[in-house]
Amino acid sequence: MTNQLIVVLGKPGAGKSFVADTLATHFEFFLHNGDGDLPKEMEIILKKNGPITDTMRRQFLDNMIASVRQLSKTHERLVVHQAFIKRFMQKEFLDKFPDTLFLLVTADDSIREKRYMARDYFNLGLTYLRHMSSLFEEPEIPHATIMNNEDGSRKIIEQLKKIIRGNPFPLR
Repeated sequence: MTNQLIVVLGKPGAGKSFVADTLATHFEFFLHNGDGDLPKEMEIILKKNGPITDTMRRQFLDNMIASVRQLSKTHERLVVHQAFIKRFMQKEFLDKFPDTLFLLVTADDSIREKRYMARDYFNLGLTYLRHMSSLFEEPEIPHATIMNNEDGSRKIIEQLKKIIRGNPFPLR
């Protein structure tokens, strides 16, 4: 099992990938992009802006859990980034990995929208972003929060240092 497992979650465009990349680069975590665990059917439907069911989300979650179990065998410090849109996904993941630190990445809506629209990958448009953001369920599980309204890693690193130094992880 991993000694340190962090899940970076939040609304589209908040900067989850950036925070996870910062953890990998500056804090020596192995990085796993949860999007790699999307079932093919779900990926196709997302690209067509079709409806995603909880059954699809459950398969997606099962895939992520399997990936994390496998990666935990070879990596002491693991960070996973994925929106974790629904609370049931957050809770079930925590049930499987009870020592997980969840980091909620937040940013003002206008900043999230600007970032998302500047993407050259998996950009499905502003309507999609707003729809997915409306579906996001704020975590009710223990978590820390990273505010990501500024460009650059300096502020993110400062916040992460406060959160991840020491064990167990400090939670709010």
